[in-house]
Amino acid sequence: MKSFSQIIGQEKAIGFLKKVLQGDRIPHAYLFTGIRGVGKSTTAIALARAVNCGTDLTFEGCGDCVSCRQLESGNFPDLITIEPDGQNIKIEQIRELNRNLNYKPVSGKYRVTIIDHAEMMTDEAANSFLKTLEEPPPGNIIVLKVVDPLDLLPTIISRCQKVPFHPLSHSAVKNHLIKELGYDENTAWLAAGVSEGSLGRAVEICEEGFMEERNELLRHIMMLHRMSIVQVLNMAIEYNKTYSKKTQASRIDLYSLTGIWKTYFRDLLLTKVHGNHELLVNRDCSDRLAQIAEMYDADRLIESFFLVDNYQRDLLRNPNTGLMLEKMLLELKTLNQVN
Repeated sequence: MKSFSQIIGQEKAIGFLKKVLQGDRIPHAYLFTGIRGVGKSTTAIALARAVNCGTDLTFEGCGDCVSCRQLESGNFPDLITIEPDGQNIKIEQIRELNRNLNYKPVSGKYRVTIIDHAEMMTDEAANSFLKTLEEPPPGNIIVLKVVDPLDLLPTIISRCQKVPFHPLSHSAVKNHLIKELGYDENTAWLAAGVSEGSLGRAVEICEEGFMEERNELLRHIMMLHRMSIVQVLNMAIEYNKTYSKKTQASRIDLYSLTGIWKTYFRDLLLTKVHGNHELLVNRDCSDRLAQIAEMYDADRLIESFFLVDNYQRDLLRNPNTGLMLEKMLLELKTLNQVN
C-alpha cells in the first residue's frame, strides 16, 4: 500500500488532495478521472490512509497505528470497493451501499468507498446513488472512478469534487520499469510507448509473452495492404475473439492491441518526415519501418493514426466493438493501399 509521496506522476492531484485535507473541510465525494493505470485506485487508498491515520500530520500515514496496519494488511473494515457485477453496477449494489453508509465507521474516523467504473451504473442505480450524494451520512467519503466524466449524469458530477489524473510521461514510466522493477531498457522503452502513460498497463505489457504477441501483431498490420477483403474480415473476427479480454493465453486486450498499432503509425510518420530515430517506439523495426514509410504519404499515415485512436477511445465506452473493429480494419486497408 502506497502513501501519497510514493505515487508516481500525479503531483498536481496529490497536492490538491493534501491542500483540502489541511483545510479540514473534506468533501463527501470525489470524482477521480483519467485512463486506467495512472494511480486513481492507489490514490483513493492513500486518501483512506491519510484521513484515518491517528498520529501522522503530514497525511502520509504513520504505518504503526491500527488503521494503517489494517490498510496495509488489506483488512481495514471501513474501506469498501464496488465494481460492476457483469456489465453494470446494479441497483441492488447501490441499495446495499446506502444501507452500509448509514452505519458509523467501524474502526476509523471515515469510511472510504471506492466505486470503480462508476459510469457503468444502470439508470436506476445512478438515480438511487444520486439521493445518497444529496444527503450523505456523516463519516463517509465516496470516490468515484471514471475515464471520462461526461459518461456520468451531470447531477452526479456537480455533487463531486473533480480530481483529474493525467497520463504519465514516457520517461517516468520507463524509469520506473527499469529502476523499480528491473526490466531492461528496450522492454521498458517499448512498454512505456505502448502504454500511453498508463503505468499499470506498462507493467502488464512487460509480462512474459508480450513481445512475441506484439511482433505478430506488427507483422499483420504491416501486411494489411496485401490482404483481400475476406482476409481482413477474418482477421477482425479472430482479433475480436482473441483480444476482447485478457486471458491466460494473452496479456493483450483490444485496447493494448490498438495501442501497438498507434505506435506503428506514429513511427511510420516519424520515419517519413525524417524525425529523430531515438524517438521511435518500435526501434527494433526501424529498417522495416523505413521501407514501408516510402510507400505512403504523410497525410494517409496521419489519417491512419487518428482512425485507430478514435476506435481506441470508443473502446473505453463500449468494449463490445466487434463490428467496429471490422469497420476500422477495412478503412485502414483502404488508407494503406499501395498505388
